[in-house]
Amino acid sequence: MSANSATGHYFFARWLVDQGRGTEAVTHLALAIERSTAYMPPRVTLMNLYAARGDQPALEALVESTLTLAPSDPAATAYFNGGTPYSDPATDGEGLWDQGLAFTNQARHLEAAVVYRQAVAAGGTTADILNNLGWSLGQLGFLDLAIPFFEQALEHRPEFSLAANNLNWAKGQLGAQ
Repeated sequence: MSANSATGHYFFARWLVDQGRGTEAVTHLALAIERSTAYMPPRVTLMNLYAARGDQPALEALVESTLTLAPSDPAATAYFNGGTPYSDPATDGEGLWDQGLAFTNQARHLEAAVVYRQAVAAGGTTADILNNLGWSLGQLGFLDLAIPFFEQALEHRPEFSLAANNLNWAKGQLGAQ
């Protein structure tokens, strides 16, 4: 496997995600797709990163191109239908919270961010969901996107010390970059 091959870029991107370097991972996933258009794993991971970031235009474009190549791709179909590969679009906020928390407890921050983002889109604006979405985004390296969710969590529950600590952590990490 060449480091410049589609699989090389894909596996490096997966490692970057696990290291909290999501922004860099996006670049390598795009390179993997460029090198092998029909190789689905980088497409799925990139869809998930776009969904986690809330980048709806990029997600929709990638879903469309993926469904053109593979009309029955499960991840693209789930996003196309308003869900995620991890949850049904009809799942309520509490069910999404439970799913997201399970992913958080397993340190699966990409999946957690996708599910928490869906919970927020479904009207789940509890301080816990907002804080955990911020945490997951921060763990992926999207600190600039995490900070507003910690702030919103504190608006809902000003005494929420965990959200306050997470906000300070994210601001400190962002300042250190």
